[in-house]
Amino acid sequence: MKIKNIFIASMLTLGLTFACANTFAFAKTEQLISFEEFAQDKEQLAKWEKDHEEHIKKVQELRDERRIKRLEYKAFIHNPNAEPSDISSAAKGIVELEREIRELNIEFMELTRDKYHIDLSEFSSNRGYHHGNRHGYHNSCSPHNR
Repeated sequence: MKIKNIFIASMLTLGLTFACANTFAFAKTEQLISFEEFAQDKEQLAKWEKDHEEHIKKVQELRDERRIKRLEYKAFIHNPNAEPSDISSAAKGIVELEREIRELNIEFMELTRDKYHIDLSEFSSNRGYHHGNRHGYHNSCSPHNR
Protein backbone atom coordinates (compact mmCIF):
# COMPACT_ATOMS: atom_id res chain seq x y z
CA MET A 1 0.00 0.00 0.00
CA LYS A 2 2.85 2.42 0.79
CA ILE A 3 4.41 1.86 -2.60
CA LYS A 4 1.13 2.62 -4.34
CA ASN A 5 0.78 5.88 -2.36
CA ILE A 6 4.33 6.90 -3.18
CA PHE A 7 3.72 6.10 -6.83
CA ILE A 8 0.58 8.25 -6.88
CA ALA A 9 2.34 11.11 -5.11
CA SER A 10 5.24 10.88 -7.53
CA MET A 11 2.97 10.97 -10.55
CA LEU A 12 1.11 13.97 -9.14
CA THR A 13 4.42 15.76 -8.67
CA LEU A 14 5.44 14.98 -12.22
CA GLY A 15 2.06 16.17 -13.44
CA LEU A 16 2.49 19.48 -11.67
CA THR A 17 5.77 20.10 -13.47
CA PHE A 18 4.06 19.50 -16.80
CA ALA A 19 1.11 21.69 -15.86
CA CYS A 20 3.32 24.74 -15.51
CA ALA A 21 2.75 26.66 -18.70
CA ASN A 22 5.16 29.10 -20.27
CA THR A 23 6.61 31.07 -17.38
CA PHE A 24 8.46 33.66 -19.34
CA ALA A 25 7.23 36.95 -20.72
CA PHE A 26 7.70 37.88 -24.35
CA ALA A 27 9.06 41.23 -25.40
CA LYS A 28 6.70 43.54 -27.20
CA THR A 29 5.50 41.82 -30.35
CA GLU A 30 6.37 44.72 -32.64
CA GLN A 31 10.07 44.22 -31.79
CA LEU A 32 10.10 40.56 -32.76
CA ILE A 33 10.35 39.07 -36.21
CA SER A 34 9.22 35.70 -37.48
CA PHE A 35 11.75 32.95 -37.93
CA GLU A 36 11.14 33.06 -41.68
CA GLU A 37 12.16 36.72 -41.77
CA PHE A 38 15.19 36.02 -39.60
CA ALA A 39 16.31 33.06 -41.73
CA GLN A 40 16.85 35.35 -44.71
CA ASP A 41 20.02 36.68 -43.02
CA LYS A 42 22.32 33.68 -43.50
CA GLU A 43 25.07 35.04 -41.23
CA GLN A 44 22.71 35.58 -38.29
CA LEU A 45 21.05 32.25 -38.98
CA ALA A 46 24.42 30.49 -38.75
CA LYS A 47 25.06 32.13 -35.35
CA TRP A 48 21.61 31.12 -34.09
CA GLU A 49 22.09 27.56 -35.35
CA LYS A 50 25.33 27.32 -33.34
CA ASP A 51 23.48 28.49 -30.20
CA HIS A 52 20.66 26.07 -30.98
CA GLU A 53 23.04 23.12 -31.38
CA GLU A 54 24.65 23.90 -28.01
CA HIS A 55 21.21 24.07 -26.44
CA ILE A 56 20.14 20.76 -27.98
CA LYS A 57 23.32 19.12 -26.69
CA LYS A 58 22.63 20.29 -23.12
CA VAL A 59 18.98 19.22 -23.26
CA GLN A 60 19.89 15.83 -24.73
CA GLU A 61 22.30 15.14 -21.86
CA LEU A 62 19.54 15.86 -19.35
CA ARG A 63 17.05 13.77 -21.31
CA ASP A 64 19.49 10.85 -21.23
CA GLU A 65 19.85 11.22 -17.47
CA ARG A 66 16.06 11.36 -17.17
CA ARG A 67 15.73 8.10 -19.14
CA ILE A 68 18.10 6.40 -16.71
CA LYS A 69 16.16 7.73 -13.73
CA ARG A 70 12.90 6.50 -15.25
CA LEU A 71 14.39 3.02 -15.68
CA GLU A 72 15.53 3.06 -12.05
CA TYR A 73 12.10 4.22 -10.97
CA LYS A 74 10.37 1.46 -12.94
CA ALA A 75 12.73 -1.12 -11.49
CA PHE A 76 11.94 0.07 -7.98
CA ILE A 77 8.16 0.13 -8.37
CA HIS A 78 8.15 -3.41 -9.78
CA ASN A 79 10.34 -4.73 -6.98
CA PRO A 80 8.26 -5.78 -3.96
CA ASN A 81 11.35 -5.48 -1.75
CA ALA A 82 12.20 -1.93 -2.82
CA GLU A 83 12.54 0.67 -0.14
CA PRO A 84 10.03 3.52 -0.37
CA SER A 85 12.90 5.99 0.05
CA ASP A 86 14.54 4.60 -3.11
CA ILE A 87 11.31 5.01 -5.06
CA SER A 88 10.84 8.51 -3.75
CA SER A 89 14.45 9.45 -4.52
CA ALA A 90 14.16 8.21 -8.11
CA ALA A 91 10.88 10.11 -8.59
CA LYS A 92 12.42 13.31 -7.20
CA GLY A 93 15.35 12.88 -9.57
CA ILE A 94 12.97 12.69 -12.53
CA VAL A 95 11.14 15.82 -11.38
CA GLU A 96 14.40 17.72 -10.95
CA LEU A 97 15.59 16.74 -14.41
CA GLU A 98 12.25 17.77 -15.92
CA ARG A 99 12.59 21.14 -14.19
CA GLU A 100 16.15 21.59 -15.49
CA ILE A 101 15.05 20.77 -19.04
CA ARG A 102 12.16 23.23 -18.82
CA GLU A 103 14.47 25.96 -17.46
CA LEU A 104 17.01 25.38 -20.24
CA ASN A 105 14.24 25.62 -22.81
CA ILE A 106 12.97 28.86 -21.30
CA GLU A 107 16.50 30.27 -21.21
CA PHE A 108 16.96 29.39 -24.88
CA MET A 109 13.67 31.05 -25.81
CA GLU A 110 14.74 34.17 -23.92
CA LEU A 111 18.20 34.15 -25.51
CA THR A 112 16.66 33.82 -28.95
CA ARG A 113 14.21 36.60 -28.25
CA ASP A 114 16.74 38.97 -26.66
CA LYS A 115 19.80 38.30 -28.85
CA TYR A 116 18.16 37.71 -32.22
CA HIS A 117 14.70 39.31 -31.78
CA ILE A 118 13.02 36.18 -33.12
CA ASP A 119 9.46 35.24 -32.29
CA LEU A 120 9.64 31.48 -31.65
CA SER A 121 6.13 31.30 -30.23
CA GLU A 122 5.04 29.37 -33.31
CA PHE A 123 7.38 26.58 -32.17
CA SER A 124 6.45 26.58 -28.50
CA SER A 125 4.05 24.27 -26.72
CA ASN A 126 2.19 24.84 -23.49
CA ARG A 127 5.21 23.28 -21.73
CA GLY A 128 7.86 25.70 -22.96
CA TYR A 129 10.26 25.43 -25.88
CA HIS A 130 9.22 22.53 -28.09
CA HIS A 131 12.09 20.04 -28.40
CA GLY A 132 11.26 16.42 -29.04
CA ASN A 133 8.39 14.17 -28.25
CA ARG A 134 7.73 16.48 -25.37
CA HIS A 135 10.61 18.91 -25.32
CA GLY A 136 12.86 17.48 -28.00
CA TYR A 137 13.59 18.71 -31.45
CA HIS A 138 11.32 17.56 -34.27
CA ASN A 139 12.55 17.88 -37.81
CA SER A 140 8.97 18.54 -38.84
CA CYS A 141 8.92 21.50 -36.42
CA SER A 142 12.21 22.83 -37.65
CA PRO A 143 11.97 26.24 -39.27
CA HIS A 144 14.18 24.80 -42.03
CA ASN A 145 11.50 22.30 -43.04
CA ARG A 146 8.70 24.79 -43.55
